[in-house]
Amino acid sequence: MNSNANHEEEVETRQKAYSLKDFLDACKNNPEKIMIDGAARQSAKNSPLQLNGKEEILNFIAQHKEQDFNYVNTKEYRKGLNGDKPPVDSYKISLNFWDLYIAFCVIKTTNGWFIKSFHPDRSGETMSLGEQMFAKLLENRK
Repeated sequence: MNSNANHEEEVETRQKAYSLKDFLDACKNNPEKIMIDGAARQSAKNSPLQLNGKEEILNFIAQHKEQDFNYVNTKEYRKGLNGDKPPVDSYKISLNFWDLYIAFCVIKTTNGWFIKSFHPDRSGETMSLGEQMFAKLLENRK
């Protein structure tokens, strides 16, 4: 037996597993096909965007164009969902004073989208309160 068989390695690729266009279309037109992780919901609420709930999160995502998203990587969902460990695509969206990190995948059992992560990238966590308020004002003008 191969001694590495029980050793899980996290595989990271530079090849997207999903169509960003399809994900954005679902955010805009088929919110019933999207689930959001509880931790991602909490992060969205605690972020400078202060987004409360699925509708606000999806509306925020849907207002952005494909070119606003900068691909980061694709990794296996280590924790998994219902025994499935799908690949997860990660992106950053550059906002005025910080970057938003978002990661999503498709769940086989429901054939729906799952937003795994939605939070400020590390660089955004040092924003001053004034910068956060200014960023929120600018985001509301879009």
